[in-house]
Amino acid sequence: MIAVFVAVAFRLDNLSMQRWLPALLATIPASAAAYAVELSPVLHHAELADALTWGTRLAETTPDAGQPFFTRVWAVPSRTGECGGTVASCPDVRLYMAVSSGDLGDPPTLYELPPAKGWTFLGWDATTRRTSAAATGFSIATALPDANVDNEARMAWRSTIYKVSVSPSSGTVVIEVARADTGR
Repeated sequence: MIAVFVAVAFRLDNLSMQRWLPALLATIPASAAAYAVELSPVLHHAELADALTWGTRLAETTPDAGQPFFTRVWAVPSRTGECGGTVASCPDVRLYMAVSSGDLGDPPTLYELPPAKGWTFLGWDATTRRTSAAATGFSIATALPDANVDNEARMAWRSTIYKVSVSPSSGTVVIEVARADTGR
């Protein structure tokens, strides 16, 4: 009934509606428009809460990436904190890769690389074929946080490059340690 009244009044005088519509809406009981429900914390998913709060999506396949599977790459610190000068004082960062065929009935597969002090996504690689199965390929490198690492420690540190190939059914990785003369 109110909707019919509002529609008729709107047709009669659009300008006057701006004056009486707020008063009309105030008469509608709040329980008709919304209601509140108490939420309880989900205590048994602390690791998931950390990942959702502190994690960073480093990369995600897009149609123009030329990859056969939907893939997301996430960096998740093992704890919150800063470096204290040495590389060892920096929190570890876990790297997760979720890969899916994109079909609604197929569950995604989750892979993880060993923890590092940080990660830098280098790019998508040409789609690879292993044992006649397609895979999503990318390169990623270990990295140091930008702040609070002594210059001497930073100069001595070397990055590790991972060439990753993943599919919903399997994953492989080739590890390359950067040489001192590469500057990485």
